[in-house]
Amino acid sequence: MDANRALDFLYHTHTTLRAQLPAIATGLHRLVHGKATDHAAVALLIGHVTALRCAAEDHFQQEEHYLFPILVECLPEVAGAVNGLLTDHDDMRYLINTLLAALQRIPQEHQAIEEASTCASRYLRLLGDHAEMEEETFFRYAQDHLDPQRLTELGTTLNAARTK
Repeated sequence: MDANRALDFLYHTHTTLRAQLPAIATGLHRLVHGKATDHAAVALLIGHVTALRCAAEDHFQQEEHYLFPILVECLPEVAGAVNGLLTDHDDMRYLINTLLAALQRIPQEHQAIEEASTCASRYLRLLGDHAEMEEETFFRYAQDHLDPQRLTELGTTLNAARTK
């Protein structure tokens, strides 16, 4: 594993997560505007959100178990910022679970549509901001400041964990 490519997997998963967002945004838009409130449309949206939740959780686990501990160990000056990223992960977990719970209450509860829309809006914004900060700040900082051998080990570990 080349040290310069060690974090490619994490960049790639950001791209994969972003690719799932248009289907969710479109489904929610149709739901909010009353164009798709039937059971099949809501079930499809629940499927998209569930897939996003699983992919995001896999990504969070990679960062929390492999990247963040190495960053804090080798670059202690980033510990506070890493705690902020962990808070973002927890916030996104809460928002997506709340979104799914709201979607599952449709059509029994009309207010569930508004709750789903609010949660989705907050989640999508937080996910975008979070991924951008990681890419523009943390991943670059790690690549610039971690020892090349540690980066290579990290890349190897991330790739091995991905194939489990």
